[in-house]
Amino acid sequence: MHDLDEAEKQCACGAELMPMGEEISEQYDVIPPVFRVLQQVRIKYSCPCCAKGVKTAQAPAAPLPRYQVSPGLLAYIGTAKFVDGLPLYRQAQIMEQRFGVPFNRTTLADWAIKGHEHLLKPVIEVMRQHFILSDYVQADETTLQVLDEPGRGAWQKSYLWLRASLTGHPSS
Repeated sequence: MHDLDEAEKQCACGAELMPMGEEISEQYDVIPPVFRVLQQVRIKYSCPCCAKGVKTAQAPAAPLPRYQVSPGLLAYIGTAKFVDGLPLYRQAQIMEQRFGVPFNRTTLADWAIKGHEHLLKPVIEVMRQHFILSDYVQADETTLQVLDEPGRGAWQKSYLWLRASLTGHPSS
């Protein structure tokens, strides 16, 4: 909001100017990623009379227990890799060079794999069940070349299988 100074709200005739509308203009802006360390502090209590009454506050739910990754960072890594096509080694380089965060691609890969196992597999299983119960389904088999696939040469075909349902739940 931008307003006139109080002195400018006076007309040359001496009357006070009254608001009569607004002029609105818009600009696009971007806020680059901010990497931060979130500390979860759990208060411990003890009984002053005996040593038996020690209690600690419950830890908040974590997307991957025993891993130092937040839900937001997991989403960022997954979106950059699977939506934007940015390989994990490039993500690690960008995080290090631009933001000073020393992750390596092994750590990012571990988080992506564990995120899939713990968070996405149950969702995928529900989608599969909806698919199986559909009245009409379609499938497609597409060949593609995968670079540096272990145990396979560049001339060998790899396959991508897609399936879709035109009826039932939209998640199918």
